[in-house]
Amino acid sequence: MNLKKVKIKNFRGYGQNHRLDDNSYTFEDLDQGLVVLNGFNGFGKTSFYEAIEWCLTDKISRLHALKERGLYDANTLKRSSYLKFISPVDSAREREQRIAEVELEFDNGVRIRRTTSSNFLSVTDRDRYESSLHIHENGDWQSFVCKSEDRLLQAVPTWEMQLARLFLGSYDSGWKEQLFKAHFLSQEGMNDFLRSSNAGDRRSILIRLLNLIPLEQIFDKSKAIKDSTRLSNKINQLTVSIESADIKRRQIDDIFHARNWGTFEEYLSNIKSSYSSLIELIKQSAYSEELNLQDWELPETIILNNSSSVLQKLSLKKELVLAKQQRVNQEFIEVGKTRQVVERIIRLDKRISIHKRWEQLNLLANLNLSADLFRKKELEESVSAIETQRVLLQAKSNHLSEWSSVNSLIWRHTIDEQSVKISNDFWTIYSDLESDYKEFLATFSNELAGIDFDRALPSDITEIRRKYNEHIELRGSLQFQIQEKAGALSVLSGLNTEYSRILDEVKSYILGNQDSVDKCPVCLSKSFQEVIVSGIANADSPIPDQLIAIIGHTLSLGDQKLKEATDEVTRLQMEEATLSKMIREQIVIPAIDAMHGFLSSFRGLHQKVSAFIAERAEVVNQEQQAIQTQLKALTERLDKDKLQYEKLIGKDDFGSGNEKSQVLSVLEHVNKDILSWEEETIASRLFDFELTIEKVFEEMESLKAHIENIGSYQDQLIKLEQDSSAKLEEIQKIVPVLDLVESLLSYLPGEHEQKLIEDYVAVTGSMENNQELLRKLTKYKNDTNSINRIALDTLQRVITEQLENNKLVNWIYKLVYPHPHYKEIRMNGDRSGINVKDVTGDVILDHLFSSAQLNILALSIFLGLGLTQNFSSWDQLFLDDPIQSMDDIKILSFIDVLRAISDSNFRKRSLIISTHDDNFAKLLAIKYRNKSLTQYNFIGYGLQGPLIERV
Repeated sequence: MNLKKVKIKNFRGYGQNHRLDDNSYTFEDLDQGLVVLNGFNGFGKTSFYEAIEWCLTDKISRLHALKERGLYDANTLKRSSYLKFISPVDSAREREQRIAEVELEFDNGVRIRRTTSSNFLSVTDRDRYESSLHIHENGDWQSFVCKSEDRLLQAVPTWEMQLARLFLGSYDSGWKEQLFKAHFLSQEGMNDFLRSSNAGDRRSILIRLLNLIPLEQIFDKSKAIKDSTRLSNKINQLTVSIESADIKRRQIDDIFHARNWGTFEEYLSNIKSSYSSLIELIKQSAYSEELNLQDWELPETIILNNSSSVLQKLSLKKELVLAKQQRVNQEFIEVGKTRQVVERIIRLDKRISIHKRWEQLNLLANLNLSADLFRKKELEESVSAIETQRVLLQAKSNHLSEWSSVNSLIWRHTIDEQSVKISNDFWTIYSDLESDYKEFLATFSNELAGIDFDRALPSDITEIRRKYNEHIELRGSLQFQIQEKAGALSVLSGLNTEYSRILDEVKSYILGNQDSVDKCPVCLSKSFQEVIVSGIANADSPIPDQLIAIIGHTLSLGDQKLKEATDEVTRLQMEEATLSKMIREQIVIPAIDAMHGFLSSFRGLHQKVSAFIAERAEVVNQEQQAIQTQLKALTERLDKDKLQYEKLIGKDDFGSGNEKSQVLSVLEHVNKDILSWEEETIASRLFDFELTIEKVFEEMESLKAHIENIGSYQDQLIKLEQDSSAKLEEIQKIVPVLDLVESLLSYLPGEHEQKLIEDYVAVTGSMENNQELLRKLTKYKNDTNSINRIALDTLQRVITEQLENNKLVNWIYKLVYPHPHYKEIRMNGDRSGINVKDVTGDVILDHLFSSAQLNILALSIFLGLGLTQNFSSWDQLFLDDPIQSMDDIKILSFIDVLRAISDSNFRKRSLIISTHDDNFAKLLAIKYRNKSLTQYNFIGYGLQGPLIERV
């Protein structure tokens, strides 16, 4: 299958192509025999190949190599916005909203589209990178979400299996590298294949191109097993284990005899019996649940294999019982201490309560109620007065809004400056405005008293109106004369035109009949004495000549009268224009200025009054808020004093004037309570310090830090007495359990003895299995060594045979002619990998060749193997700037290679080539003029990416 169309948008160097409806850069007809991408470096050719790679693999190998080679760390790559297109004119929000998108369409109907909003590719599994992949096949779309954390999954992503199936027929873990090394030769890939790859890596690449992956997998797996030390170590371990089993049994028998444990059976029976008694004792105790009794249960069968673990577990449980005993003892002591603290707190709390009441009574005794009540009345009166001012100001403000129409007065339509006309509405508006102005001054005289403004009344336009009326009347008279003269002129002009036409017809008649005309054809007269006397005609001339002279004179007289009438109309029109100009300049414009000035003054004054009222209202509001704040605070304080009085004295006569005497009476009783508390406390001997109130508070704070503040102190005291009795009962039940545990632990082997038992049990329990396993592992090792040797020999033989039989590589190499001495190459291998040598096999060419020669060598291998490989269904090869470092002769030879491929059996393999060399592109176009060729020229670079033309 062939790729026939590529769409790119907002990816790398490609932004949005506004020449197309979907804003994408679209490359069509890519399934031709040869496709050429021509343009300067940096214009987007390499990004074209990277777009295809990213769409299929979700990575860009060239950028991935930057991290793999240590050129950039992961954080640096993540901070670089290299994946999405960035325009210098984009805002930060516009950049964020761009979506990178690449779509590939193949000639078999398969379409693949990938999109992402990420700025960078996945570098680690915590990048939060995400892309969406859509695959269209057989009329259906499948969609996948690809995330950076997918690499943590054990299963292969479904989308990878789908794409591997489309191109390779089945999934292989290295399908991405296999596919792109077979079809894409990048600028970096040319030298990397020969110089940056070692012989082993080069063999791996060629194995994939030659479709020998299953054989390589057999070799790699058998080599990993052969080189592993785990197999040899396991065989040695089994051998030693079997030999030492008998030695360990004899040592264990000696230990049991010395410790008087009897035989294995007696030892195990004693442990089981004593342990069962221990379980029953714990069940009868009150703390079986706390000790987690289910963990103490014995296994169904006690054998030598688990007896030590049972006793070791019991040893840990002993620590649990000891910890329980110690904790209960400590809790018993702590309960006693806490009980004493609570008793002291109860007594101190009583003294503090008496003291707080004493303080509150003293505060009440010092109240000045009459002054507070008088102040409250004053504040309430002030609030009322200020409210009155605020209402008046609001009324003023509402009244002021009645004149707000001055700010939106429309009058300009009443004057037509062009036609020099002022309607009567103008004079009415101005007159009404004068009346409103005077009324405004009278209404807001108080507010205006404090404002600086010109108090003179606006200009009187009575004289302007009188002059306007006079001149308009004069202009009307002129316009009437013009109209009358113009009418007469029109009539005269029409008559003159008709008369001239008739005379012209007579003249034409005379000229056409001179021989027969002997009298005037109009009046039939033959004598023209008056005309002859006036000198208009000659008496001696023939009658036709005299008639023509008379007609000419008559026509000239009509034209003169018409000119005089026209001049008169023109004079009147100029006079009327002069008068209109004078009216405009001396009357209309001054009237407009007067109206503008009047409105400006009136509006300015309106704004000043409005500002004055607003400022005054703000001051009143601030005063009102300040007084209300004082009144609220005073009212709240009086309410609190009243509540305090009623709580302490128990009466509701607050404000009657008897408050102080009532307070002093109660205060006397409180002083007696303080003396009584001090006498009782001294007698109790609970404290060894002077019982001042300061010391009482200090001691109270110190004691409260030692107890939890839960419920009343009296309830806590009762609870502590109950806890003390319970703890004492627990202590008495723990002792017998500890005695039985000590008896059982006497059966616990020491560390050395335990190690011997464990080793013996481990060896004897699997002795038979170990012997069988040793036999199988020995055979497995010998078989693996044989398989690895056979696989390596077969792999080397098959690679060498297929490479030497591939004549296309040497044909391309010789045709381009990179070196005068080494005109043929051999690719063969040994156990270390694949090397490229001369025909003698003595010279490794990648150690000798220059960069340009290496490029030609890599190009020959890539084309030779790529054209003949059959593991991939993709029938296209992609070459990114393959002629770099080539001279003109080699470029011409390379073009001949391309033409020969197009004419050969490999013509189904189409080529897509990019180049920075314009001459190379032009020469290709000439050489392929009779062949299938698609060419795109990258002619520039704009704000949205490359500027591309299809040739």
